[in-house]
Amino acid sequence: MVVVPEESAHFEFSAIPLARYAQIVGVPECNFFGVYRDDPDIHSDCPNIWTQEQRDELEQALWAAQQMMEKELTYPLSPQFFESETHEVDTRCYLLKWRHMIGAGTRLDEDVSIGFSISHASDPVTVSVPYALGTDPEEVRIYHPGTDVLIPPSAATIAGGNYIATIPRCRLVKWSLRYNPISGLLYTDTTNFESTVDIKRVSLDETDQASFRRTGCASSDCSETLASGCIRVRDSEISSVEARITSPACMYGDFLDINYQAGLTSIPFRLEEAVIRLAHSLMVATPCPCDGVRSLWARDRDIPDGAELERVASEFGFSNGAWFAWQRAQAEKIFGGSNI
Repeated sequence: MVVVPEESAHFEFSAIPLARYAQIVGVPECNFFGVYRDDPDIHSDCPNIWTQEQRDELEQALWAAQQMMEKELTYPLSPQFFESETHEVDTRCYLLKWRHMIGAGTRLDEDVSIGFSISHASDPVTVSVPYALGTDPEEVRIYHPGTDVLIPPSAATIAGGNYIATIPRCRLVKWSLRYNPISGLLYTDTTNFESTVDIKRVSLDETDQASFRRTGCASSDCSETLASGCIRVRDSEISSVEARITSPACMYGDFLDINYQAGLTSIPFRLEEAVIRLAHSLMVATPCPCDGVRSLWARDRDIPDGAELERVASEFGFSNGAWFAWQRAQAEKIFGGSNI
């Protein structure tokens, strides 16, 4: 079992959704999501029906591998929010912990349409809902109803005042039926799939960017005085920012708390490959017994003779997958992420 840090209890910010993993390693989506589809046009080296336990184990490994890569690269592989990152006040310019800054502010969640009805008359399913909250379709998220579990669309756009997305049917297995039988849920039985979805917007609210804190400013005791601040991005690639006070205070303060969003808005394949191979190296058992996935897992878990000496610098481990990911991370650091 992969050990995942406590703060990683959910995978909302996964850079590699499960559907993307299935696409990369060549597993039919229906098989992957526990659905049996009798379709002679689908040919694969991995015909097995996956279970929820296998998907859970894989998702944990992908998230753990992503965190390892992010720590080494010092930037998130997907847009993530960071609140109250504390810096000592000694200048107006600061380098934030996480690079590839998107903007200053906090996370804003807004409902677009809760319990939106969908039809399985065609595959993929089309979702079209009035939308006037922004112009970026990546801010819109589709969830299994009543949960915080994402359903990634295969395509999405905003056009004519509507958010329009397409979702392959097999990604829409009812959350209550996710523990599918080994024989698979029937593709032709549309009652196996969600009839509604929750649609929300997750965006950056720029109204709360920073706070200055100082002890004993307004009185002789040790109470803390707060003053609002604003952030100007000097260099988004390295997350260099300038902080200024926006509300009256006796001084700039002792500490500065900064809220911001950072991360890649699009992950290149070379980093997807590194995360997947590192994830395989973390799994003590193959995620699926089919020949295709098993051979990839075995390749990434293998430790060649004498590898410990050659790969002593690797902090990810000595296996082929860990070494590949470590080398990829070091190459990315040489370029500073500027070739993303």
